[in-house]
Parts: sequence; structure tokens; C-alpha cells
Amino acid sequence: MQKSIFFKLAGFLVLSLILVIGYSPQQIKAESNILNIGVIQPLSGPAAFLTYPMLRSANMAAEDINNAGGVKAGGKNYTIKIVSADDGYTSAGGVAAFNRLILKKGVKFVIGSLGSAPTLAAQPITESNKVIIIHQASSLEAIGKDKPFSFRMFVGAIEGASAFYRWIHSYDKSIKTVAMINPDDVTGHNTAKYSSKFTRMTGIKVLVSEFYQRGTQDFRPILLKMMDKNPDLIDFGASVDAPVIMKQLLELGYKGRKVLCAAAFPPEIMLKLATPQAMEGAIVGYLDPDSPKATKRYKDIFKRYKEKNDELPGPMGILAYDSLSWLVAAIEKANTLDTTKVRDTMAKLPFETSYGIARWKGKEMYGIDRLAIYPSYWSEVRDGKLVYIGKSEAKLIPMIK
Repeated sequence: MQKSIFFKLAGFLVLSLILVIGYSPQQIKAESNILNIGVIQPLSGPAAFLTYPMLRSANMAAEDINNAGGVKAGGKNYTIKIVSADDGYTSAGGVAAFNRLILKKGVKFVIGSLGSAPTLAAQPITESNKVIIIHQASSLEAIGKDKPFSFRMFVGAIEGASAFYRWIHSYDKSIKTVAMINPDDVTGHNTAKYSSKFTRMTGIKVLVSEFYQRGTQDFRPILLKMMDKNPDLIDFGASVDAPVIMKQLLELGYKGRKVLCAAAFPPEIMLKLATPQAMEGAIVGYLDPDSPKATKRYKDIFKRYKEKNDELPGPMGILAYDSLSWLVAAIEKANTLDTTKVRDTMAKLPFETSYGIARWKGKEMYGIDRLAIYPSYWSEVRDGKLVYIGKSEAKLIPMIK
């Protein structure tokens, strides 16, 4: 009996020694003061050129916040640790990525995803676990009263069209007609539907609205049909194929105006894919970092990101930096990591983004204020360079599903 007790005590002492050697009180305290924030994006496949800048920008924002003393909440200081996962731009990938970070890593705050499919598939998980996500999914269903923990930090093609068509008449009164081209899917049809509403509100007539299958390489038959209508403007809507379409428009001799309302594509990449000649005269929802109209914050993020990564962050990288900064501001104002309290605080919290003051709006269109509305800057491509021509802000309209 005494021998048994002796061995139990010895085992307990050895285990205690291992624990003490392995984890000092300082290490245990440090671990407890780590705030894991997820970045879930399509980090593989065709969208990776958009999403890797988002991951790198989130890491840069986390580094800046940590260097400034970390996140202060509930009497503690937390150090941010970015935990990333690849959703593969698929529904199944989204479920797997969110499950891994939420259930295994205990993540309660996520930046992402850019993809509608992974976001929509994962939202039952994020909402039931009260996980705040700041996504960039363009689907109309990605925001709603039934998804109060889901915020969208991205002015997509629909909201971009609202901002553009409210502004364009003040810049060019000669634009009276438009032809639209969108992918033949839910996003494309919704974009065409709401863009048409915005054009009617400003007196611009839609002459034709065409759709194409994703994966199309030869757009000439569709473009010839559109050009036959002689529109003043061609709107590329939700098309990620805009560079190819612009190139083929140039080959067909189109001389009119072109617009890409959604600011997802980095123009420097578009210029390479489409060629400067094909993009000449195109209006894009993007601001050159060297423009005198760019905010100090915008210029600073671009400069430091380029120094670190030898590339530009693009519009999506800027949004990731601002998303994390806004989230941290909400956590500190709420003074807690309780996601319900942070959610309610953030929904009412204006924030000075790289583009200017942003607010969560969208109730008139989505039934809840979960869409970030911030100034849209418009630039025109001239001789391969972006020239600032104006700015506006989206004005939403009631949604009819």
C-alpha cells in the first residue's frame, strides 16, 4: 500500500515538473492573452491574386496594432495572432475552413470570405456560434436580419453601380444610354437587375443587357450585338472577365466609354491583362495611391505594404487592413470580447477608413445595417495611368427579392 502511494506521488511530482518546465506562468499568461483572428479566403485557385494581399494586409494591420500595445478589453491587453485558412472558393471548402478555425482554434472573429459560396455555406456555423465575420461576398443573401453577426466590407457591383450612376451625370452629361454585360449566374442577374434600377433613377436608358457563361473566352458575338445598339457606355458589372472583354472591344473598334463599378480588380493587373490601349478611357472605382485625393492612411498603407511585399495591396488588401482596424476599434469601445456586445457596438460605430468615414448601412435594402458604405473614388485610364475624376457614395434602394 505504501509502495503504491509512493509511486503515485512520484508520478504526480514528475508530471508537475514536466508541466512547470514546459509552461512557465509567464508563458501561460501570454497564451491566455493571445487573440486569434481568422482570415478565411480562397488562397488557392484563380482568386488567389486578390486574396493573398488580403492576408498580408491583415498581418500588417495586426503587427501595427500589436506594436501600439495590442487590443485593450476588459482590463487586459491582447496580442493579435492571425490564423488563416483556405476555403478553395467552394461551399465545402468554406464549411471545412470555418469549422477548423471556430471549433479547433476557438476563433470568434473572422475576416472573410471573398467568395459567396463559402460564405453562404459557412454562415449557419458562424451565426449559431456567434462568430463575427467581416466578409466581402457579393451575394445579396450574404447580408440579412437572420445573419446579425455577418458584416460586409466591400462595395460590390450593385452598390458600386448606385454610387456611379448617381455621379456620372455631373461628370459627363452626354451619357444617356448604356449596354450591360454580366455572367449568367445569380450574382450577374442581381447586378443587372439593380444596376438597371439605378440607371432609370438617373434617366439613363439601358439599351441591352447581355449575359454569358463563366469560362467564355470569345465574347465577340455578344459584343457585336451590344455595339449594334450604339451605347454611350458599356457597364461590365460583376464580370471578372472585364480585361478579356475590353481587349476584344478594342479589336472590334469600340470607341465609347466603359465602366467597371466593382473595385475588386487591382487596375495595375487589369492594365497588364487588357493592355493600356484596351483600357484607355475606362472608368474604374479605384484611386491611385499617388493621387493628391488619396488620404494619408491610404498612401501610408500602400507605401508600407509595397516595402514589405514588393507589390501593391490592391483594393482588397486595403479593405482587409481597414476591416481588422474597425473590428479592433469596436472591441475596445465595447471593452469586451463578448461577440454579441462587440457586434452591437460595431454596427453603430463610424470609422475613419482609408477612403474616408465609413458607416454600417443597408437597412433599406437588406433589412439590417451590415453593409459598409464609404466614399467611392472614380478614376479614368489615360495613357496607362489612373487619373482621378470624381467621388460619390452609394445610395441604396429597397430590395425586392
